[in-house]
Amino acid sequence: MEVVSVSNDTATCRDGEAVVHEVMVDLVAPVTPGEAILVHAGTAIGRAEVVNGGVTSLPPAERLVTPAATATATGHQRGVL
Repeated sequence: MEVVSVSNDTATCRDGEAVVHEVMVDLVAPVTPGEAILVHAGTAIGRAEVVNGGVTSLPPAERLVTPAATATATGHQRGVL
């Protein structure tokens, strides 16, 4: 999805069919308008690159947010709060 605008930890995004969605972006913040993000269930889970006139692909692995990376960054482990 393409980020249209950002307010705190929420972004207004547009999908490939021009439908607008509100997306939680705290896991991949900061994001900026025009940036492409990977979204699952209303939450941004990674960044994407736009190629071939709008088809998105995953960026290099070091730019993705993964559960393991999030756990390391926040000090949380699966099942431990």
